[in-house]
Amino acid sequence: GRALRAGLWALIKDRNRATVAAGWAGRGLALVTAALALTLNWIGLLTIFGLLFVLLVVFTLYQGAGQSIRLARMTGRFPLVDLVALARPLLLVPPGTSLGEAQRRRAEDPRPDVVLAVTDSAGNLTGLVDPVAAERVPVDRRPWVAVDSVSRSRDTVPALPVGLTGEQVVRELQAHPAPQYVITQGEEIVGVLRVGVVAAVLEPHRARAFK
Repeated sequence: GRALRAGLWALIKDRNRATVAAGWAGRGLALVTAALALTLNWIGLLTIFGLLFVLLVVFTLYQGAGQSIRLARMTGRFPLVDLVALARPLLLVPPGTSLGEAQRRRAEDPRPDVVLAVTDSAGNLTGLVDPVAAERVPVDRRPWVAVDSVSRSRDTVPALPVGLTGEQVVRELQAHPAPQYVITQGEEIVGVLRVGVVAAVLEPHRARAFK
């Protein structure tokens, strides 16, 4: 598989396409091997134990080829991971604002996918509203619950600076796993990135399957 990938890479000058092609070749080889093993077992030249062993090898080969295909396709989509384009805008509310009022403001905001954030008295961002925690609050209690109580401290949310390449972003997400990240440009916070958005960019077919 590696030799085939290297040859295709030299021929078509695209590592990801070469990896995908080699992966499909590996899957094809696995299926041919399985068919051959079944045929040999049917005509009595391969025992049941031998058949099971070959099928185990075939399964391992098929799975490995599939992982290579998946990784190559993801790598090919790294340039689409643009932090500025994928970041969701912030709607800042002062501390003590009720959850109901904050959600009303968000509903009236014309920007799509706005993320609620809490500031201190000086206007500095101090926390991000946790959407899961907010949804758990009964609707009739939201006018009486402060938005601060369903927020995560800014200090617990990892930051990603504008300018990272797609590959660098993925490495940061792997090194510092979290449901969301603040996007910074110098000292300014320009938006919030949700990890699910990156996953949908890298694997759009899988994202649609889970919807």
